[in-house]
Amino acid sequence: LTPDVVLMDLMMPVVNGADATKRICESHPDVKVIIITSYSTADDLVRAVTNGASGAMIKSAPIDDVVETVRLVHRGEESFPKDVRRLLHEAESASALTDRQVKILTAAAEGLTNQQIAERLSISPSGVNKHLLSVYQKLGVSSRAEAVAIALRRQLIGQ
Repeated sequence: LTPDVVLMDLMMPVVNGADATKRICESHPDVKVIIITSYSTADDLVRAVTNGASGAMIKSAPIDDVVETVRLVHRGEESFPKDVRRLLHEAESASALTDRQVKILTAAAEGLTNQQIAERLSISPSGVNKHLLSVYQKLGVSSRAEAVAIALRRQLIGQ
């Protein structure tokens, strides 16, 4: 079959939606894919959009929004509602963390002080502080506790 528009769930058995989107977009470039997602799948959502999805919506979207999204994408427009754009932005911000920032957040999650982190990573305590301030800005938070909580929730650091 070659449908005009495919509604693609990201969470599927065998092949996930991001990979299936890539296969469809590569083999049938005229077919438009709309991702159906939940709030817990931001990384897969980013992969699906990178793989060619033309639109996305949250699973709990009202039916009128679903119909409008299908119509927009069918006309050749992209459709990423506000809540989906927020998910994409959060995922992009998280992926912008450097390796050093991830190491510092991991150490902070272990309960280490800036001094202890500095000693572990062979940098100055003020360097640790500068990295943390950058992390706060990228994650949109204002404290170490918030940064660690978000990093754990988004699986940017291990538990």
